[in-house]
Amino acid sequence: MQPPRTPADWFHLAERAYSERHQACAWCGGAYRVHLARQGAKHTFRCQQCDFQVTFDAQNDDYHLVPGEDLSGVSETMLEKPIADLLRK
Repeated sequence: MQPPRTPADWFHLAERAYSERHQACAWCGGAYRVHLARQGAKHTFRCQQCDFQVTFDAQNDDYHLVPGEDLSGVSETMLEKPIADLLRK
């Protein structure tokens, strides 16, 4: 059994997913969902889809993690229909 990932592990996974998989989320895996915010010595990756967030503050050598939400079984729209079906009309 592998030990659980630390916030530092998640930050490094988020860096790789963002750069190698087209702004992908390390938590939910979706591409083109992650925003990278840089504010001084603080770098934050945030996923628009699952609300995953991981931050590294280089000044304090501190990592912070907010786990993403489980999106399995969640509808794409409030009408519980795929977006593609709604756009066809």
